[in-house]
Amino acid sequence: MVARLATKGVSGEGGVLRDSSGVVLFGFSTPLGELTCIQAEIKSLLFGVQQCLLRGFLRIQVKVDSLVLVNILLRKSRCPWLIRLELDALVALQGLEWTVGHCYREANQVTDALAKEGARSEDTVLYSSPADLPRLARGALGLDRSQTPSIRIASHPNIYVLDTPGILPPEIFGDELCSKLALIGAIRDCIVGKNDLAHYFLAVLNLSQEYKKWSRFSAMENVRSSIYQEGELSESSHVDKRQYATDHTQDFIVNDVRRTLFEAVSTFSGDLENDKYLEQLIEVESRMLRNAFRITQSEVDGHTKVAIKLLDLYRTGRLGHYVLDDIPRIS
Repeated sequence: MVARLATKGVSGEGGVLRDSSGVVLFGFSTPLGELTCIQAEIKSLLFGVQQCLLRGFLRIQVKVDSLVLVNILLRKSRCPWLIRLELDALVALQGLEWTVGHCYREANQVTDALAKEGARSEDTVLYSSPADLPRLARGALGLDRSQTPSIRIASHPNIYVLDTPGILPPEIFGDELCSKLALIGAIRDCIVGKNDLAHYFLAVLNLSQEYKKWSRFSAMENVRSSIYQEGELSESSHVDKRQYATDHTQDFIVNDVRRTLFEAVSTFSGDLENDKYLEQLIEVESRMLRNAFRITQSEVDGHTKVAIKLLDLYRTGRLGHYVLDDIPRIS
C-alpha cells in the first residue's frame, strides 16, 4: 500500500509491502516537498513499485487511497500533463507484474502513519522489518493484526471509533434473550428459527407504539379504494409498470406491509398483555402478510418466506426502530 500526506504545504509519502498473510516485508517514508495531491500520489506509487522491483518482488498488488489516481492508471480518466512523466515511468517498468486497486484511508492507516513521518522528516527512511517502523505505524499495524476496524468520526484532531469484537457467554439463558440477540444479528437466525424470530418481532411491534405512525397508509388505501369504486381511476393505470411483486423492498410493498400491520393491530380487540391474545394476533398478522408480500396460499413454505421478508425489512429500518430491552423510567 502507498499513501501521501500534505502538512503545511509539504508532502510526504509512505508505503509498506506485505505478503499474502499480511506480514510486513519492508516499508518506506520520504519527504516530497511542495507538490499537488496527484503529483505526490503518483511519485509515492512510483517509488514504492521501484523498491519492490529492486528487492525482487515481481508480482504485486497495489492498493492506493486515491481513487483519482486509480482511475487514471486504469485509463478511466485522462492523465494530467503534470504527472505524464511519472505515468510513463510506471508503464516502462520491465519484468514486473502488478495490479492496482482502491482502498479507503481508514483501511490504509499504516501507510498513512508513514506518510506523516515522511512529511516531518528530511531524508528517505527504509524499514526492513515491522520492528523498525515508527511508533504510530506499529500501533496501526497492531490494529490490523487484531482485525479491529476503525472509523474516523472527526479530524483536527483525528478521532477514531474502534469496532472491537463482541464477546458472548458460552451459554445463553432464556428464550427471550436468545431471540433478542438473533433479531439484531448477534447470533444466527437458525438458532431460534426464522418463523419463531419473525413472531417475536411481531410481538415487539404489537406491544410498541410504532405501528400508529402508519395510520396514513390505511387512510390512503381507503381513498384509493373509493376512487376505484367511482370509476375515476382504473387499476391498470395506477400500477407502475416498473413494480415487481417479487421484490419486497419496493416502496409500494413496504407500504402495504405497514398498512396491513396497522390495520391488524388497531382493529384487534383482545388484551395484548395476555399471551394468549397476543399469539392470536400474531397468527392473524402472519396470514395477512402473505397477501401484502404477494405470496400465494399455494406456495410451499409460505410462512418461512413471510418471515424472511419481514425480518429483512425490520433489519433495514423499513419497519421502524425498537428498543428491545425494558428501560426503567427515572421518576
